[in-house]
Amino acid sequence: MSKIALTKRVSITMRGFSILKQYCPGLAQGKAAYELINSIQPFISVWFTAQIVNEISSQRRFNTILLFILGAVLLNFICSLLKNILNHVCNEKEAQMWNWFEKIFSDKQMSLDFVDLENAAIQHQRQEAQENLYMFGNGLAQLFWGTCTNTRIYHTLSCNDNLFVSFFIWKPIY
Repeated sequence: MSKIALTKRVSITMRGFSILKQYCPGLAQGKAAYELINSIQPFISVWFTAQIVNEISSQRRFNTILLFILGAVLLNFICSLLKNILNHVCNEKEAQMWNWFEKIFSDKQMSLDFVDLENAAIQHQRQEAQENLYMFGNGLAQLFWGTCTNTRIYHTLSCNDNLFVSFFIWKPIY
């Protein structure tokens, strides 16, 4: 693997995101939003459960407990609904992206003469370009794959920190 300066890597990645945004607008943002909701949703249940346990162990107000239960159910329903919508939209955008990539190869193939199409060196170049695009992480498609993982990790860690603060440092207000 060649060594490239960090600033050069960042500039290449930003250029890739701008190209991807131009041809597949909203794909990376949609994937990031999906992972944001996906990483926060479990903590909603944990937080509401903790509030219910606190209420049961302290004042046992039925209306407050019912409010926490309804809040947990409603927020989980909204999160599931948003996740399904984002997943559907992102799957459609991803399919458009793969069609766009295939169109590039088809357009190039249509512009070549028949003699060039049968040339083994050109066929090898095409195969190498497709392998780099689809398999080895050198293409635009791989930009948003890391976006999902990074978003999930960042928000999971921040939710863990927030839960720690809310459970062990804050005092309940009664």
